[in-house]
Amino acid sequence: MGKQRTRVLKRQAKKIYEKLPNEFSEDFQENKETLKEYDLPISKVNRNIMAGYLTTLVEESKKEEEEMQNT
Repeated sequence: MGKQRTRVLKRQAKKIYEKLPNEFSEDFQENKETLKEYDLPISKVNRNIMAGYLTTLVEESKKEEEEMQNT
């Protein structure tokens, strides 16, 4: 196994999230399965990194929405 390029993986995860924002949730396992369903040509390790980052993106976007509603 080589070095994982997290910057590239995060960029790809952001693109996927922008296209399919309703497909992902705050649950890592569900996000991992969702990525597996789309049959992307990535390794298991990279898919897990992307699923973790997608989880973070979902949590951040929900926090932003809550802050916007409170102001």
